[in-house]
Amino acid sequence: MKIIDNLAFKGNHDSDIEFTLCTLKSLCLKTEILPVTIPHRLHFYSLIIITEGEGYHYIDFKKYHYKAGSVFILEPSQVHYFELNNESDGYIFTFTENLIFSDDKDQYRTVITQLFENHNHVTMSLNVDNIIEQQALNLILNVQLLIQEYNIADDVCKEEILRSLLRVLLLKIVRFYPTLAEKYHPDFIIIKQFKQQLEENFRITRQVTDYTNTLGCTPKKINHICKALTGFTAKELIDSRVILEIKRLLAYSNISINEMAEYLGFDEATNLAKFFKRHTQLSPKEFRSVSRIQKTTIRRAFY
Repeated sequence: MKIIDNLAFKGNHDSDIEFTLCTLKSLCLKTEILPVTIPHRLHFYSLIIITEGEGYHYIDFKKYHYKAGSVFILEPSQVHYFELNNESDGYIFTFTENLIFSDDKDQYRTVITQLFENHNHVTMSLNVDNIIEQQALNLILNVQLLIQEYNIADDVCKEEILRSLLRVLLLKIVRFYPTLAEKYHPDFIIIKQFKQQLEENFRITRQVTDYTNTLGCTPKKINHICKALTGFTAKELIDSRVILEIKRLLAYSNISINEMAEYLGFDEATNLAKFFKRHTQLSPKEFRSVSRIQKTTIRRAFY
């Protein structure tokens, strides 16, 4: 049963630094990795900046029209792929959690994590007639510094310089979203552990107590922390993660509902269907049909 292709982080063979940089065009020519036009699940962070051309980029079954100045921000486990044309180009940065964060108490960890979780797409203009567009120009200058540093030989300073430049770049993107103003939160470590447990176990259990037992806290406490940091209860986050995976499988795979139910820990396919419809107001079949129709329509309209 083939689900969705997975893409693990692969650094440069001559460097231990968990950071890579390439152009979109050069990535399309690499035959040893998955084509960017085939849906695949990332197991690392990625920052994509479009410099030329236009087309469509799908991230977790949401479609984004891209053009020069589009910025895409992806976190581990997200599924994406491109609809490209021959003129499309840009820069693709890939990196791991170890590179971007110094430790769990990193004071900017909360705001950078929120950026990746809540904002997949930014569109910049390079005109400098107002403050927002000046911010975009400064962001591009920072990208150029990253490229210059990446292309020099490894030395004792290179990893820290890349980390610093990348963090500056991400924090400049945060400025496009003034609501992402909170720095380190004392309960961030708990919510991080909860989300890690959720990512590992959402196929096995949807019960809050199964997670709190592992974390060593009460359901009341984890609900309070989740609500304060995300706006959702622990149970809502668990159900939302399961719904997201069902949508990914419906949009990007051809497995049957019966196979999907077994894969996600439902006793019967009818239980999965009821769960999905309760949260989305659509049956799995309806969602799969809609997602396939939308992709077909875009291809015809664009090409």
